[in-house]
Amino acid sequence: MDHLPKLITHICPDSEVAKSLKCSRTKATSLTKYCLAKEQLEIISRKLKQTKFSLILDETTDISTEKSLALVVRFFDEGVVKDRFFGLLKVESCTAEAIFNKILDYLIGLDIPLDNLLGLAADNAAVMMGQLTGVQARFKDRLPNLFVLGCVCHSFHLCSSAATKKLPRSLENFVRNIYNYFSNSSQRLSKLKECQTFMSLKPNKLLHPSRTRWLSLQARTVERFTCSNTFDSQIYTFFRLQLTVS
Repeated sequence: MDHLPKLITHICPDSEVAKSLKCSRTKATSLTKYCLAKEQLEIISRKLKQTKFSLILDETTDISTEKSLALVVRFFDEGVVKDRFFGLLKVESCTAEAIFNKILDYLIGLDIPLDNLLGLAADNAAVMMGQLTGVQARFKDRLPNLFVLGCVCHSFHLCSSAATKKLPRSLENFVRNIYNYFSNSSQRLSKLKECQTFMSLKPNKLLHPSRTRWLSLQARTVERFTCSNTFDSQIYTFFRLQLTVS
């Protein structure tokens, strides 16, 4: 936002409105937080008071170690299924009881009837999906017909992880070593980029294959192997050594 007013003035040099526009980061943040966000929340709340909806939630911890609970609602409006960001709640504790009470207080504070809640979606952690004391169990105590959906990607990952135990461990290590080989050398990264350009491939950044972002092994490493496989004899020798050692 610090640069947008200058850009608009440059694009519209004849506009007096553009010349008088003053909106830096501080003002933009205040407008978004105290005007736009507040109005949007009121609009969504009015919808949820009159219609059934589902709640999608996930907890996270930011870099300052503060715990937050992200809420997204899904509802049917004007012939269209809509997903809307519904809030980011600060939580002192990530126990099932604390999360449940936080959500309940939030809905009550907005005068949204709990009976309008039809579905609940979250990850498959015990805190969320515990059958006896999890968040979903506490909601089902009040709403016996509530539809509960765990994270499909998480479930599929657990199944895949169990299945891959039948494969040699060296296979996953081999894929991860592709990233390690390049990430530890700026010279190798430069040569890889040259190779990608030569093969008319988009020079994407090589990212670390994450254990929790389950598609990253394919999207971030295996996808790059098409290019790295033709890189040069050095990496070929490296892969051969890795397989031999494993």
